[in-house]
This record gives sequence, structure tokens and C-alpha cells, in this order.
Amino acid sequence: GVSLVSFPRDLRVLDEDGDAHKLTETFLEGPDHVVDVLAANFGIPIHHYAEVSILGFLSVVETLGTVEICLDEPLRDRKSGAAFEAGCHDMGPEESLSYIRSRRGARGDFERIERQQIFLKAMLKEMVSSRTLVDLPKLFAVVERVADNVTTDSGLGPTTMRTLAEELRGLAAGDVPMVVVPGYTRTIGGKSYVIAYRPGAEALFAAIRDGEVLAPRGSKEERSETSVAIWTGGRPEGAEIVANTLAYGGFDAAGAGPGDVDAGATTRVYVVPGFEDQAGWVGAMLGAPVQSLPVGVEGPEGAQVVVAVGDDATA
Repeated sequence: GVSLVSFPRDLRVLDEDGDAHKLTETFLEGPDHVVDVLAANFGIPIHHYAEVSILGFLSVVETLGTVEICLDEPLRDRKSGAAFEAGCHDMGPEESLSYIRSRRGARGDFERIERQQIFLKAMLKEMVSSRTLVDLPKLFAVVERVADNVTTDSGLGPTTMRTLAEELRGLAAGDVPMVVVPGYTRTIGGKSYVIAYRPGAEALFAAIRDGEVLAPRGSKEERSETSVAIWTGGRPEGAEIVANTLAYGGFDAAGAGPGDVDAGATTRVYVVPGFEDQAGWVGAMLGAPVQSLPVGVEGPEGAQVVVAVGDDATA
């Protein structure tokens, strides 16, 4: 299956010498270095690289005219230039750029990533409704405009991009999974990083390597309305990591306590009856098995999902 995975720009990665860097810093040494670092850190094969410049992004929106984005609440960000009231907006190139660059919100870069994914979905929807993806001349015009403002590896020229664009026609009408590498923030050596939550990241990339369709993680709104209780099992550090990973992923990490179950080596997600989907979303993000609560055990009051923290949370 086809999926889109976003990497936080502050994600902590190791280079070939074992030195730690933010992912965004690896771009200074060029595309090949970025590819090598991602492949080495996450065990994923990367066949092509494409880096679209701001001008390339603007040209795509300009070709489409506008892209409709609907906001539940106002978005004002002096740093990005975003100034939108709640409601739906037909965004032109400059407005679109201010929207996708905004990190406004408690989750910082994770907020920006969500906005970018929302925008990409809206842009694909616009391509479908405007018949851009079935009108080959129009589709190729978009590709040509982007190609003038994109950095690629040597094997990804305009011809290959056209082929990929044709394949995109069959995808845009469907629901392409869009996820972010699960993680939490931590300051190391005076530098603030995003640390990949290892069990969740490993499960995510294993699914991608195996060509599996990624399990649903719920929409932004659905995650924000999912209340998750955490059973620490005497693992306070692991519980903090799990809680932060869930919070940065957009879930409502409602509270932690010792709990009635010791997860042992593996963090586990327990289903509260009636909230099976929500448990699946949490399990997908954490890379954790999902199972029913043991007989005679009830989840905390108000919790829709319960996570019992295991030793792997600090692996």
C-alpha cells in the first residue's frame, strides 16, 4: 500500500560516526546524506528523493487556483503570517504557505505536521474535483512546474515524475494513510530533540517494509476526543514517555496511576468496551498489542482506552 510518513524536523538521528543531530541539520550535507541517515536509523529502503522548494509548492497551488481548508478555531501566527478566522477558507499560494508553516499550538512542530497533512489531503481533493488527475495535459503541466523547483536524485527526472503522477490518479480518490513518526521531546546536551518512540516507530517501519496498509490512527478530531489512562506498573519513566508520545500524537492522555495490571516486558493497550476503534488507534501509534481487559478488571472512570506500560517503553 501507499502511505505518507512525516518526520519531525527536530527528530534525533545518528550519523555514520554515531554523532547525534536533528534531522533538519542533516540537510546541510545534501540529499544523499539525508537518505543515508534515514535508511540507517530506521531500516527503510529509499529509492528516490525529491525536495520541493517553496517556489515549487507555490506553483502547484497557483496551478490549482485555491485549496479549501476548514478551521475549527481561529489561527493567528505572526511568525508564519497566518491570520484566519474559524470557518472555511479558499487559500491561494501565499495563504497556503502561511498555513502549512505555522507551528502555532501546544505541540509545536507536530501541529505544523498535522496542518501539512491536512493541506495535502485537501490539495489531492482539489485535484480530483478539478479533474487535474484525469486530464493528462493539465497533470503534466503541474509536474513540469514542480520539476523546475525540485531537487531530486539522479534517477528521478521529469519522465519518472510523470509516471508517478499518473499512478497518483488512482490514489487521490482513496484515503492514503498519513502518519507521523511517534515521538516525544527531550533536552539532551542543552539541545531540544524529538525522540522517536522506539516500539511505535519500529512497528510503523516494519509495516512499510512489508508493504502493509497502515492501521488507522484516527483523525485529528477523533484523537483529541480519545481519553487515555496510563497504568505505570512501577515504571514512572516509561509512563512519562508513553504519556508524552500520546499527547504529541494528539490524544488526551488523561492521567496515570499504578493500575491493576503489570504489563511486563511489553506495553499493552486495553480495550474499554464500546471504544474498540479508539484502542486500535492508540495501539497503532504505540506499536503495542491491543487486547481486552482481564476478567474482573475495569478501566479508570472516564477512560476510553487504558495503556499498561511495559519495559519496552524505555528501550
